[in-house]
Amino acid sequence: MKNISIIGTFFLCFIFGTVKAQVVKKHSHHLYLGYSFRNSFKSGHPGWFVGPVVAGYRYAIGKRLTLGVDVGYAMGKTDAYYFVDHRSSPKKTLKDRMWYSVFAAGLRFDYHYVNRANLDIYSGIAVDIYDEYQKFDEYPAYNNHYGIGSPGLCFIGCRYMVTPKVGVYSELGFRIMGKGLFGASLRL
Repeated sequence: MKNISIIGTFFLCFIFGTVKAQVVKKHSHHLYLGYSFRNSFKSGHPGWFVGPVVAGYRYAIGKRLTLGVDVGYAMGKTDAYYFVDHRSSPKKTLKDRMWYSVFAAGLRFDYHYVNRANLDIYSGIAVDIYDEYQKFDEYPAYNNHYGIGSPGLCFIGCRYMVTPKVGVYSELGFRIMGKGLFGASLRL
């Protein structure tokens, strides 16, 4: 029973920390670089897709609050994209290869629940905008360029600092740049 108590105490100290050092300190700066396997563009467009690769910056306005910006880029193609030609009579279904290029940017605000020496657990809200360009090989008249804004949520994010300056992170949420991100973090 004594061994279980020692192991339990060690586990709680590791998870919740006993030192006063924190990952997020007031006026600290943090850089992020991540990758998402799943995002809104992959869901909406069949075929091959790369990215998005996401880079971000956070500034700690308090020991539990951060304000930051994120940018993301993705590109890809579909070999068989079918669309209806509304200009012809009768309407025809056309097949072509479509190339994508997507740039996204977001402003976010995070609240850090657990902010210890090596562990940071947070969630937040964001406002994202994106710009997508679609280019067709055989029917360039149907090329499309558009963008839109949307709210975003980070349901939960977790960062573990491997060293005092370098860490890894993962996020689950609903944002233009990704429903799940993972990557590296740098505290300046």
